[in-house]
Amino acid sequence: MSTSEVIVESIAKDSMSGVSLAKYKKALIAIVVCAILLSLAIVYIVFQFLKPAPAMILETKTTDFGFKDIGELTTQSAFYTEILSQESYRQLFNTGFNIPGTKASKIVSFDGIIKAGIDFKDISYSINDDTHTVYITMPEAMILSNELDHNSVKVWSEKLNVFNPTSFEATNEVYRTIENQAKEKAIENDLLLYASNNAKTLIKGMCKSVLPEYEVVFQ
Repeated sequence: MSTSEVIVESIAKDSMSGVSLAKYKKALIAIVVCAILLSLAIVYIVFQFLKPAPAMILETKTTDFGFKDIGELTTQSAFYTEILSQESYRQLFNTGFNIPGTKASKIVSFDGIIKAGIDFKDISYSINDDTHTVYITMPEAMILSNELDHNSVKVWSEKLNVFNPTSFEATNEVYRTIENQAKEKAIENDLLLYASNNAKTLIKGMCKSVLPEYEVVFQ
């Protein structure tokens, strides 16, 4: 082999070695980049699994049936005509001794209206969401008003006496007597019971309008 051939072969070997080294470097860089990307992907996946779960937000609600806004409410009314019978005598010098033969009598009537109900502000309640039940505690029904029509007085009978010529006079005492009689009779005729039952019906309707699927139980 001539000297020129040896030089050419040597240059060819060096050239091939340079190409192989360049390919090796490129492959090595590609491997390193892939390793880095894979590591980042692993770190991201691990972080996603290990990061704390977002805090749970608990939503609470307060159920308001509007009882406090009502206050005292009439749930039953009764109209009445109350009759009052009066007798009077002449007394001997205001001693309390009735003089015989001086009796005078009167029978009069008054109209009025008496109202009963409850104070809705005194209602308390609790809700059991597990059993879908609303438990109601309500106050007892009471007389809210007793309105006597002072202009409705009628004198049905008036027996005067020449020795006791007094006529009927509507005094505060008369009014109180009429009102007390009407109140007692209304209670005897279950006015408060009707007022309580009507209040329960109203309360149940108010609860059902807010929680239609719940049962209403009065305690």
